[in-house]
Amino acid sequence: MPIWGLGCGLVLLGAILVAHPYAEVGIADDFSYVRSAQVLAQTGHIVYNGGATAILGWQLYLGAVFIKLFGFSFTSTRASIIFLSVIMAFLCQRTFVRAGINEWNASIGALVLMMSPLLMPLEVTFMSDIPGLFAVVVCVYAGLRALQADSEWATILWIGFASLSNVALGSSRQIAWLGVLVMVPSVLWILRRNRRVVMAGIGFWIVSVTLIYAINHWFQQQPYMLYEPLTRGPVTPHVFKKIGLEWIRASLEIVLVLLPILLMYLPALRRKTHPWVVYVVGAGFLVYGLRMWEIHNLGAWFAPYLSGELQFIWLAGSRPFLTIAVLLCVLALITAIVTRKEGSSSAPGNGSSLSTRQIAELLVPFTIASVGLISPRAGFENIWDRYLLPLLFVAIIFLLRFYQDRFQPRLPVAALVLTVCVGAYATASLHDRLAVYRARGAAVDEVVAAGFPVTLVSGGWDYDGWTELQHSDSIVDPRMRVPSGVQLPKPTHYGLKDCSWFYCNMFPHVVPDYTISFRADPALGERFAPVPFRPWIGSPGAVYVVRFPDRSVDGHVP
Repeated sequence: MPIWGLGCGLVLLGAILVAHPYAEVGIADDFSYVRSAQVLAQTGHIVYNGGATAILGWQLYLGAVFIKLFGFSFTSTRASIIFLSVIMAFLCQRTFVRAGINEWNASIGALVLMMSPLLMPLEVTFMSDIPGLFAVVVCVYAGLRALQADSEWATILWIGFASLSNVALGSSRQIAWLGVLVMVPSVLWILRRNRRVVMAGIGFWIVSVTLIYAINHWFQQQPYMLYEPLTRGPVTPHVFKKIGLEWIRASLEIVLVLLPILLMYLPALRRKTHPWVVYVVGAGFLVYGLRMWEIHNLGAWFAPYLSGELQFIWLAGSRPFLTIAVLLCVLALITAIVTRKEGSSSAPGNGSSLSTRQIAELLVPFTIASVGLISPRAGFENIWDRYLLPLLFVAIIFLLRFYQDRFQPRLPVAALVLTVCVGAYATASLHDRLAVYRARGAAVDEVVAAGFPVTLVSGGWDYDGWTELQHSDSIVDPRMRVPSGVQLPKPTHYGLKDCSWFYCNMFPHVVPDYTISFRADPALGERFAPVPFRPWIGSPGAVYVVRFPDRSVDGHVP
């Protein structure tokens, strides 16, 4: 019943509102995207500013609508993503049901995904990750409806909707176009015996590919767009080794996020296991331990495993316990796969007409294509955990279908309890993160209120990026397409002789005398009052204005 999906959306909305989802400063990269939405609302044109490798597309129009309705602010712009997240919570639950998962399990799966400590921080920013995931969810839902349609015309209409909606919604984040490029052909493969459906689907696919080419060509011509090559250097054996290690860590990260579901697999460890499974898994854990010892960096192999959102919120003392839980869940999942419960059946658990094989034919090619597109980046840089969102969504479908097949129709109440606990922790950590952002903004405002230009104070990457865009058409990034005849400002290195920060030359108008810190600067005395913040997890803290490190050229600090 749709009421279950509606309940998931309302629970998510309540959790977000409890976390006080406002901070009038940039968060991560969204300062650039918010600026583009603001310009779109003012001028009716999409304008880039050197901060976006994603096209952003319809996401900017959604943000511009909220700006028109509520006036410009970071909060009003980000409210559009909160609105979208609530809708997606509902749609995820309904998609899981369409995939043959019963209402109870589908609701837990939707909450595990949407209220995870990975997604909740993204749901209150104007980043492109949530709109990109939304495009994938819509495409999966439409693909399932096409496979389950009662008539030929209904099937064709759902295929058309899946194709064209993915073209439009994928314009926020290009990798989401794998929906129409890969998933729609998968639907046609499953329905290959119906000639008219296949021919209509091929027509939609050709139109979609043409539109994607046109949109991408337009984006490549835009001033200040960021070009990101597929590879960042020569492809060597070391690159392939790094890709493999990154995907091991990414796989463990997926298990970490989905612990409320995977912990329900632990009873599989009581089953009789084939001896070769014990040997293989034991050897894998041994290699894992030797790798940790070899690199002398245990933190890189304890949960969380990837750079990104989870790095900022998991309590340090819990990491060894989470790592043990992750490894046990991996062992339990492998055991469940290689052993078969007596009398088990591959039939769907919710009256769905789709078999597990058909679900795999729909989603496995998309998964392989996603991994293939992310892998080149993994060979040269770290994978960010937010890149895994579509893979998390797909993993939940398979894990819940598999649980219903091998264990029992309904997840135990313990799964709901764990989901609530993780969601509560994600809500609290989100509140604390936003509290720090608000304190940072208030500390910078103190300096400005004292009569200093905002360009003389650094508030961090996201704050300084917004400051730069108030004084220039773009930030400075060597990857961006600079219009002919435009001379970029001379780099300032933040006025430092030696600067290790990656963004030292990106904001040439920002040459700070002051910055912010969690430690007081005795030299400033009482000139600027500390800005306190009260986290729900941990002890109260404060943000202080401090002197910027001495500079070698044209220093402003007396």
